[in-house]
Amino acid sequence: MNRILLVLLAALSVSTTACEEANKTTRRRSTPPRPEPTVMKVLRDANPNRMALIVAPKAEDIEGDGQADLINVSVVLFDEPRPEPVIVPGVFRFEAVPLKDEESTDLPRMIWEFNETQTRAAEGPTMFGFPGYRFQLDVRSLGRGPIPARVVNIEAIFQPASGGPPVKCLPDQRLVRLGNTG
Repeated sequence: MNRILLVLLAALSVSTTACEEANKTTRRRSTPPRPEPTVMKVLRDANPNRMALIVAPKAEDIEGDGQADLINVSVVLFDEPRPEPVIVPGVFRFEAVPLKDEESTDLPRMIWEFNETQTRAAEGPTMFGFPGYRFQLDVRSLGRGPIPARVVNIEAIFQPASGGPPVKCLPDQRLVRLGNTG
C-alpha cells in the first residue's frame, strides 16, 4: 500500500509540474510578437523622373473666417524603375488650376514656388508616411482678399538642382475646394 501511495504521489507531483510548465509556455505564446521597425531606403544620388502628388481632400480654414485657405500637399519623387523614394536638392512649383467649367477670367493664377532651402525644410514623412516632401499652399500668401468658392486641380513641377529635366506630376485630378466654406 505504501508503494501505491508513493507511486501516486510521484505521479501527482510530475503532472502538477508539467501543468505549471504548460501554463508558462501558453502564457508566453499568447503574447503577440512585436513588429520590427522598418526603415525605407531613400535615394539621394538619383535623378528623379516620376512624381506622386498627394493633395489633402479639403483645404483648411485656419483663420475661422469661412475661407478655405490652406492646402496640404505631399510629394514623393522616384527614379523609375527603382522603387525607392528620391530626395534631392531642387525647387518646386505648384499651381491651382480652376476646372474648365469654373474658369473665371477675374481670378489671377494661384502659383506657389519653393526654393531649395524651403524644399530642404519640407523633407520628411509625407501624409502616408513615405519619405518625401510636405508643403502647405497658403492662399493668403498670394496677397489676395477673399476668393469666390471654387474647385481647383493642384499641379506640380520639380526642377532638380543638378540641372536634370523637370519632373511633372502625371495628369490626374487632385481636386480641392477653395474660397467660401459656408
